[in-house]
Amino acid sequence: MSDGSITATESEIPLADCIVASYARSKISTDREQKYLPEGSVERLITPFSIREELSDIPIELESLDNLINFIVTRAKKVFTITILAQLSGLDLYNAIKTFQDVGFDDDKLPVLPDRHADLMSTAFKGRRLWNAVRKEGFLTDQWGLLVPVFTKPRLMHSLQESAILPLERVSGAFKGGTFGDVYEATVHRAHMDDELFKRNGSRTNIAVKEIKASQLLQGDVQKAYDIEALALVRSSKVEHENLIPCLAAIEKGSMHYFLFPWADAGSLEDFWQATPKLSPDFLMDIFEQLRGLAAALEKLHNYDDKNVPVESEGRPASPSGGIRHGDLKPANILIFKSDDPKRIGTMKIADMGLAKYHQVQTRLRRNATSSRYGTSRYEPPEAGAPKLNTTPAMSRLYDTWSMGCIFLQFLVWLLQGKEALKSFNESIHEYNIKNQWGSMYDLEPPYYIIGSDNKAQLHPLIVQRFGELSRSCTRNTALGDLLHIIKAKLLIVDLPSSRERPTSRWVSLSESRPRYRATAQVLRERLDLIEPRKCASVALLAAIVEYPASRLGWVEEADQATDKADYTNERPCHAYLGDCRIYARLCLHLQFMPRFNHWKVIANFLSIG
Repeated sequence: MSDGSITATESEIPLADCIVASYARSKISTDREQKYLPEGSVERLITPFSIREELSDIPIELESLDNLINFIVTRAKKVFTITILAQLSGLDLYNAIKTFQDVGFDDDKLPVLPDRHADLMSTAFKGRRLWNAVRKEGFLTDQWGLLVPVFTKPRLMHSLQESAILPLERVSGAFKGGTFGDVYEATVHRAHMDDELFKRNGSRTNIAVKEIKASQLLQGDVQKAYDIEALALVRSSKVEHENLIPCLAAIEKGSMHYFLFPWADAGSLEDFWQATPKLSPDFLMDIFEQLRGLAAALEKLHNYDDKNVPVESEGRPASPSGGIRHGDLKPANILIFKSDDPKRIGTMKIADMGLAKYHQVQTRLRRNATSSRYGTSRYEPPEAGAPKLNTTPAMSRLYDTWSMGCIFLQFLVWLLQGKEALKSFNESIHEYNIKNQWGSMYDLEPPYYIIGSDNKAQLHPLIVQRFGELSRSCTRNTALGDLLHIIKAKLLIVDLPSSRERPTSRWVSLSESRPRYRATAQVLRERLDLIEPRKCASVALLAAIVEYPASRLGWVEEADQATDKADYTNERPCHAYLGDCRIYARLCLHLQFMPRFNHWKVIANFLSIG
């Protein structure tokens, strides 16, 4: 039926029944179920043939009928459809449409709002017998089923009437409540998502709906929260990166507010950490690829320059320079999308860009309107709690790199020590603070820094202690060792540059024994680029060896098998270094035991490539 005509079977069924049979279902949140005609249905059903069939019994001149049919086909297909749904037929249908033609009431005049279109109501819907209260109310109600928005990539913002119907159907069971609203999975009708947006959503129709509710915020705050988030999303949507989640649509529907995003079918990083880590050739390479991708996405956000957005700074002329900071990076805001390859962990993407703040280069993070603190306490940097720290033009973006350092540290704890160790690590900071009377006892997720009696910030003692423990588990010149060095020497750094200094790569050279300032996202990405892939290969190889039960006399053969297992593709960077890995595999000959429960320590001792 894609050719715009109706089938022989449909021609034998009343047009009103064909219309009703084409309805799709809309149901989101706790709203009642509604029906609508998917985009393209009217074009398919309302044709010159179907119109003529509906009016075939009317004794009118052929020329007049052709003229009316032309009006309907070219200007009033939706109006004609709604009139049929209002249960008008035969001569009543003809008279109603003829009146619409005479007064110029066509599809462009929809929707009809009685309080705004009183004149139209009195002229187009005249005649109490023709338009009794039931029919009139039916028309006003049924019109919304034909005015359902189509979401397109170029158009992000949609301002709709309260009665508008959304082409969404909620998926039962998938729900997550939050501070600013609820998030749940839904499907969007394919006809209401253009090809560009469909592709941007990974060629899928399932989406995440974020609904801001008045029950969670005062109504005025709901509007303010929506406006802030929508503005940030409009700007951040221009930054496209594989590791950023795009906003598909921002919808204001009367007092209701929604944001549509791609649905993360593998959950969040928090969910990912609930599993027990198990090294494999694919796994470790995937981890570092994703960490590098997250850093690159953050770099692209921070360096975004929208020359169409004027910038004002403390009385200076407007400047086009700008950047976007996220402001609330945390594991719950890093979502994972499954890969088509079941052996891969999928793609990690930064989410919740609606809380991102658009900050101009001249902007300083300070306690005023430009420094709204939506961030989670555990991941917020020292400057959020110690405003006397030196300020910098790029300080708002360095906020994010501290948060990323917290996330990377948790990632490393999980990799080397497991999920239970990660849980106890985070809980221990809260317990330590209570014992030493630091911070608030009600802050269950305290930050990774403390404020001393001199009002100066310093790294939390337990973080320093954890650095020492991890250093003994992964030496330098290894993938995990280099990652640890980046975290402690480049990311979780209290000191910030002064306003007279600019962020440059000289801040963060790994050759520095005592770093000066926290790294930028660009430097973080560059450092991750330099982690040699062969180090990942050696870890993966040794993990494969551990998985092979072997006798003492068969270690060399087993090592060769493990190496072959790791040599899975010439396209992966680790392939060129498998010769080094084979040498280290043979070192296992010197081991008289390799208990499985101790394999993390064994692997850690053989990580160094030198």
